[in-house]
Amino acid sequence: MEDPIYSSLRRTNANELVSPESLVHQSKILTKEEAENVVNEKIAFKPVLLVPTMSDGKARKQTISRQSKKQKTLSSKEKRKLQLNTVPKHLKYDQFEPLHFMWCNYLEEAIGNSTGESLLAKMIKAEYHGSYMRVVCCKSPSRNGIEGICIHESKNMLSLVTKNNNVVRIPKIDTIMQVIANMSSRHLVVELYAHHLLLRAGDRSNRRFKGKNTIDL
Repeated sequence: MEDPIYSSLRRTNANELVSPESLVHQSKILTKEEAENVVNEKIAFKPVLLVPTMSDGKARKQTISRQSKKQKTLSSKEKRKLQLNTVPKHLKYDQFEPLHFMWCNYLEEAIGNSTGESLLAKMIKAEYHGSYMRVVCCKSPSRNGIEGICIHESKNMLSLVTKNNNVVRIPKIDTIMQVIANMSSRHLVVELYAHHLLLRAGDRSNRRFKGKNTIDL
């Protein structure tokens, strides 16, 4: 007796059109209506890949890799070539006074009515572009007393434009900075160990800080 499952399909002429329903119905297990349902569920709406030799998962990975290559950021060498992080040695102090005014409004919203440890925790995570700073103590005596508006902050350095229209770079390591803010609600003066801010401004906002020993100057 011929096996109904593994029996060979009926041969057809080359010119005869064969529908999927007829091939499924030849198995002699399903009725014609059941064969049509199988075709509609399994065959009719199945997506057809344009590249048959490539699996769907592999194609998706290649698409993601192409998108990641397009979204590649500039390297450090390219940034130096374009001078994106280069700060001129002489800038006009008056040009950055509106930036400082905006920073005072930002800080007032960021800290609210916080005091004590809560205030210090928010000040450590704050953005300092546009803040007014004064060097209280530094291991380099020539930088003591320098004050101005912060116009650039990197991982290890702070750049201040002074009222004499000079740009001075202050190292964060072994330096105590005084941050001064004239807000509408209060006048705030906070001393910070810049050594505790050895992070980029964007990385500092989402990081949890632990207590550190103070530095000996």
